[in-house]
Amino acid sequence: MRPLSPGEQSQVDSLNEIRECDALEVDFFERGDLLEGLTENPEIFSFLGRFKNVNLGASLRECNIRVTEISCRWRTAEGEPEVGGEFRLGDLYEAILNPAPQFAEGTVSPGDLEIYQQLRVIDFPQHAGTGNFCAIRLQEHVDPLEMWYYDMRLSTAPGYESDLIKMELTYCEYLEAVVLTKGVFGWQYLFTDISLRGQVFSETVARLRRMIEVFPTLFPNHDYSSLAARLEARL
Repeated sequence: MRPLSPGEQSQVDSLNEIRECDALEVDFFERGDLLEGLTENPEIFSFLGRFKNVNLGASLRECNIRVTEISCRWRTAEGEPEVGGEFRLGDLYEAILNPAPQFAEGTVSPGDLEIYQQLRVIDFPQHAGTGNFCAIRLQEHVDPLEMWYYDMRLSTAPGYESDLIKMELTYCEYLEAVVLTKGVFGWQYLFTDISLRGQVFSETVARLRRMIEVFPTLFPNHDYSSLAARLEARL
């Protein structure tokens, strides 16, 4: 069996941090098998017409999580400040070969249709039942590739007509943020250009505040000052 890459080791260590934390209860977790195959030779995608001019090279390969799945659904134990989260990650190149997210006809605005068709889901908290997901956008001649977040509540917020929002980080930075946030529900909004004021995001803000309050104690090897600054910048 091949050794874990630094990025894979970070995800495994983070999963173990969650599982070994007495203040958290784990409802579900999965640490899948290591993969080889296409992850070792991403250049092969250049031979597929729809990926010919999409940058899928060295930087993505270096941080890619080459596993069938690494995931966790967790929540704080009784008596602790209420926080919960979930993540579900896997091999990037396997995700790229999957279809774009599918929606019922007429439920996606024409302006968003092109974006949806270019998205491939890389993080989907399936046990939460929210339908939210994060995806990488496969655009030609774009480097680095964009990350987008889907939340069906977003279009109900003042000033927003779409349920999609672009994130201000790369795929590799997304993986690093999962290690830091442990998949706390709504953490993705910290990396967007959005105001979290108002009733629509009140629960999200409360949850993120509790994360910033308790995580430095639960996970003292991580620095949460940057997340605190990001939250305050959006209030």
